[in-house]
Amino acid sequence: MHQVEQAIAALINRSSPASRRKMNSALARKLRQRQQISIQKQQAPDGTPYAPRKNKKPGKRVMFRRLRTVRFMKTRSTPDDMTISFAQSTQNIARVHHYGLREKIETKGRKLEIKYARRQLIGITPHDVEIIGTEIIDFLSK
Repeated sequence: MHQVEQAIAALINRSSPASRRKMNSALARKLRQRQQISIQKQQAPDGTPYAPRKNKKPGKRVMFRRLRTVRFMKTRSTPDDMTISFAQSTQNIARVHHYGLREKIETKGRKLEIKYARRQLIGITPHDVEIIGTEIIDFLSK
């Protein structure tokens, strides 16, 4: 298997930087769509449901409705890598929920420190790795 990986890496490196960037861009968009779907379903990438909101009626409001949009969930690709991240304005919200951190907020003149439940927003699953492999093979076969 190691020899196959080396052969594929050599084929990828022989392609032009522009075509590698195009491949990475397509992969990033596909993976972002998968992440958006899991956020829409209120599930971590591994399929486990998010912890419910505290003191809220279940099913009333969907969490991260705007955070999963293309406006806030950004992709960046170069010939050598690709990145899926949140826009600068929403990175703190995403980080606090993704890792289950504490955040200081001010509401109605009161300062509170809230501990948020861990809700993994972005992640790579074994199925995503299969998709990446399939896309690379499709790219190389063209």
